[in-house]
Amino acid sequence: MGDHLFDLFQFFGLDTHMDGKTDGMALFRPREITNEHLVSQILNRSFELFGEQDLRVVVLLPLPTEAGILGALTDYLAKQGFRVQDLDWVSGHYMEKSDSFFLLRIEKGRLRKSQQMVSFDMILEMN
Repeated sequence: MGDHLFDLFQFFGLDTHMDGKTDGMALFRPREITNEHLVSQILNRSFELFGEQDLRVVVLLPLPTEAGILGALTDYLAKQGFRVQDLDWVSGHYMEKSDSFFLLRIEKGRLRKSQQMVSFDMILEMN
């Protein structure tokens, strides 16, 4: 695997000179990406460069996008009898709908106090 893979993505977690590259991004809520072929490639190459560590690939969303997701999730959870604050973890996946639109499907969450997993079926269309 060549170094061109690293040319495609910015690795802020390894960059100590971010110089405003993350301005306007939702740093407080990084989204870990797993079970994707490209993520495996990135992690394998990272292990070669930095050794076996607890490395993860995350996506930082723009603040307006994060606010839209959080607002929709808040509304959905209220209808299910939960609050966002009740959860410490949610899981879902992005699905491509067209070139400029994608869907976010939230499938489950974990209750903060009991650690119980709860199933959800929330679909949010995004562009």
